[in-house]
Amino acid sequence: MKNEDSEEFDEDLLHQLIESLNNIKNGKIRKIK
Repeated sequence: MKNEDSEEFDEDLLHQLIESLNNIKNGKIRKIK
């Protein structure tokens, strides 16, 4: 297992977290697909 793989996974998680935070700020709460 390489750290590179985990980095990509972390980027996906960050994207989902950022999107969810933006949705909450906009008052739109959506379920994470």
